[in-house]
Amino acid sequence: MRRQLAGKLPADEERLPVLLAIARQNQRVTQGIAPIYAALVLLNVSQSFSAPDFLTYLILGAAAAFILVGAQLAGAYRRTDTFIEAHSSPLPS
Repeated sequence: MRRQLAGKLPADEERLPVLLAIARQNQRVTQGIAPIYAALVLLNVSQSFSAPDFLTYLILGAAAAFILVGAQLAGAYRRTDTFIEAHSSPLPS
Protein backbone atom coordinates (compact mmCIF):
# COMPACT_ATOMS: atom_id res chain seq x y z
CA MET A 1 0.00 0.00 0.00
CA ARG A 2 2.88 2.38 0.69
CA ARG A 3 4.10 1.99 -2.88
CA GLN A 4 0.64 2.84 -4.15
CA LEU A 5 0.46 5.92 -1.93
CA ALA A 6 3.91 6.99 -3.13
CA GLY A 7 2.83 6.62 -6.76
CA LYS A 8 5.27 3.80 -7.53
CA LEU A 9 2.45 1.37 -8.28
CA PRO A 10 -0.98 2.10 -9.73
CA ALA A 11 -3.74 2.37 -7.14
CA ASP A 12 -5.90 -0.73 -6.73
CA GLU A 13 -9.44 0.43 -7.50
CA GLU A 14 -10.96 -2.15 -5.13
CA ARG A 15 -8.94 -0.78 -2.22
CA LEU A 16 -9.16 2.88 -3.17
CA PRO A 17 -11.42 3.92 -0.25
CA VAL A 18 -9.02 2.24 2.19
CA LEU A 19 -6.00 3.82 0.49
CA LEU A 20 -7.60 7.27 0.66
CA ALA A 21 -8.40 6.79 4.36
CA ILE A 22 -4.81 5.74 5.05
CA ALA A 23 -3.48 8.71 3.07
CA ARG A 24 -5.65 11.16 5.01
CA GLN A 25 -4.63 9.58 8.32
CA ASN A 26 -0.96 9.85 7.32
CA GLN A 27 -1.46 13.55 6.64
CA ARG A 28 -3.09 14.12 10.04
CA VAL A 29 -0.25 12.32 11.80
CA THR A 30 2.34 14.36 9.89
CA GLN A 31 0.57 17.61 10.73
CA GLY A 32 0.57 16.63 14.40
CA ILE A 33 4.21 15.58 14.62
CA ALA A 34 5.74 18.50 12.69
CA PRO A 35 5.48 20.99 15.60
CA ILE A 36 7.01 18.42 17.93
CA TYR A 37 10.04 18.00 15.67
CA ALA A 38 10.41 21.77 15.39
CA ALA A 39 10.32 22.09 19.17
CA LEU A 40 12.92 19.34 19.55
CA VAL A 41 15.25 21.11 17.12
CA LEU A 42 14.91 24.37 19.05
CA LEU A 43 15.42 22.55 22.35
CA ASN A 44 18.57 20.81 21.11
CA VAL A 45 20.03 23.98 19.63
CA SER A 46 19.36 25.97 22.78
CA GLN A 47 20.92 23.25 24.95
CA SER A 48 24.03 23.21 22.80
CA PHE A 49 24.92 26.75 23.96
CA SER A 50 25.30 25.67 27.58
CA ALA A 51 26.84 22.23 27.02
CA PRO A 52 30.53 21.31 27.17
CA ASP A 53 32.34 21.23 23.83
CA PHE A 54 32.19 17.48 23.22
CA LEU A 55 28.49 17.36 24.11
CA THR A 56 27.70 20.33 21.88
CA TYR A 57 28.54 18.33 18.77
CA LEU A 58 26.38 15.44 19.92
CA ILE A 59 23.42 17.72 20.62
CA LEU A 60 23.79 19.53 17.28
CA GLY A 61 23.97 16.13 15.58
CA ALA A 62 20.65 15.21 17.18
CA ALA A 63 19.18 18.50 15.95
CA ALA A 64 20.43 17.74 12.44
CA ALA A 65 18.81 14.30 12.63
CA PHE A 66 15.48 15.89 13.56
CA ILE A 67 15.82 18.27 10.60
CA LEU A 68 16.46 15.36 8.23
CA VAL A 69 13.46 13.46 9.54
CA GLY A 70 11.36 16.59 9.15
CA ALA A 71 12.44 16.88 5.51
CA GLN A 72 11.46 13.25 4.93
CA LEU A 73 8.08 13.89 6.55
CA ALA A 74 7.53 16.89 4.28
CA GLY A 75 8.26 14.76 1.22
CA ALA A 76 5.91 12.03 2.40
CA TYR A 77 3.22 14.64 3.05
CA ARG A 78 3.56 16.00 -0.49
CA ARG A 79 3.38 12.52 -2.02
CA THR A 80 0.30 11.71 0.05
CA ASP A 81 -1.32 14.99 -0.96
CA THR A 82 -0.63 14.22 -4.61
CA PHE A 83 -2.25 10.78 -4.21
CA ILE A 84 -5.33 12.24 -2.55
CA GLU A 85 -5.75 14.91 -5.23
CA ALA A 86 -5.34 12.38 -8.02
CA HIS A 87 -7.79 9.83 -6.65
CA SER A 88 -10.45 11.84 -4.85
CA SER A 89 -13.66 12.22 -6.74
CA PRO A 90 -14.58 15.82 -7.56
CA LEU A 91 -17.34 17.34 -5.48
CA PRO A 92 -20.71 17.56 -7.26
CA SER A 93 -21.74 21.07 -8.31
